[in-house]
Amino acid sequence: MRNLVWAVVALAGIASAQASDLSYTYAEGGFARVDIDSIDEGDGYFVGGSLGIGTNWLGFIEYGTAEFDVGGAQADVDELQLGFGGHFPMSEGVDFIGRLAYVDQSVDVSTPFGSGSADENGYMLSAGLRGRALERLDLMGAIEYVDVGDGDDTGLALRGLYEFTNMFSLGARMGYSDDATEYGLFARFTF
Repeated sequence: MRNLVWAVVALAGIASAQASDLSYTYAEGGFARVDIDSIDEGDGYFVGGSLGIGTNWLGFIEYGTAEFDVGGAQADVDELQLGFGGHFPMSEGVDFIGRLAYVDQSVDVSTPFGSGSADENGYMLSAGLRGRALERLDLMGAIEYVDVGDGDDTGLALRGLYEFTNMFSLGARMGYSDDATEYGLFARFTF
């Protein structure tokens, strides 16, 4: 956990190098490689968006799905997050971001012997920093806590975006926790 805190602090130092306006109204989507400890590696995609509300508030939604094929069994894992949050300037070009979301997760499994499914819900709480490292490089790092069903997990979420225009960016993201690791590439359209 201490390493996660240092990673967010280091990101804040890098991000404070350049000042620029940060938009919280966007749509994005991309592809991901997901490694869930109890299943295996799978490929998936995600789509989502955020809507800036007033000066310091935002609403957001993200849907992600991944497919796993392990020893003749197939599993589809879906997750929906719907929430709100706030972003508050810490220094010129660096914002503190706090988010809270409802989380719905489902798993569908098919084997040669039958199939089954499970659905659980809970919440996600996130705190982090977002800022500019260069004129067109937008970085974000956050510590996320997810509590769904009977399980909970704490992890680190990192994102980097390069803005080709004021409206179009390409980025990479990484999420790491005790239970899962995710790497992804995505496109973002900012409004």
